[in-house]
Amino acid sequence: MCAVFESADLDDAETVDADKAVHDKQAVANVRTEAVAIAKTEFNMELNSEEGQTALGLFPKVVSLARKLNESQPLQLEFEQLISSNRQTQQRTLTRRVPTRWNTDFAALQSHVMFRREILQLIAANPSLKMYLLTEKQWDLARHLSDVLVIFDEITTLFSCADVPLVHEVVPMLIQLEERLENIRDAPDLPKVIRIAAIASLLVVEKYSKLSDLSEVYRIAMGTCFTFTKHRPSHLAALQ
Repeated sequence: MCAVFESADLDDAETVDADKAVHDKQAVANVRTEAVAIAKTEFNMELNSEEGQTALGLFPKVVSLARKLNESQPLQLEFEQLISSNRQTQQRTLTRRVPTRWNTDFAALQSHVMFRREILQLIAANPSLKMYLLTEKQWDLARHLSDVLVIFDEITTLFSCADVPLVHEVVPMLIQLEERLENIRDAPDLPKVIRIAAIASLLVVEKYSKLSDLSEVYRIAMGTCFTFTKHRPSHLAALQ
């Protein structure tokens, strides 16, 4: 989902394989283009230039400020002092985005939203950091997006465990994820860019759900699972 908000290379801390990066960038671009087209034709949603720039500028600022503090001990110490003065929490840093690790988009954004007061105070005291200051619209977008990304945090955390879910457990998870994404897509109170990002995510979920039909084990497991539920997504209609 976060790929809809990215306009530049945000790799941080770890190097991604060059060929994989090129492939992923093209794949993301294709899904984003398709999602934007679907949003316009099927849901009458279209971003204007201001909304697009607001979204595309969000993650570069979030990522860059976290990196800046990590690389500057004086700024990091000042940030920690602000946190100690304002709240009681074990966390003392802005979480950095690591492209090769799951959920760091969510973690980075969540920490940015949580420490909004301290970030504003730090930037006010250090004018050189003003380029990393989010606009009011970006703060609002960050808050909404942080709430939405929770649905991915739950499922990716589960899949990253040593005892990964079995086939019959994966199917209900995909159904639940699909339903949640549909709710986000259809939520009129959410920013349009987040709703379009949900459409892009649904395209990816649908793609991998269809690929599961190539495995007999998946088909048997799905058929067993859906014997006990009335909900059958369109891409599983062939199992009926």
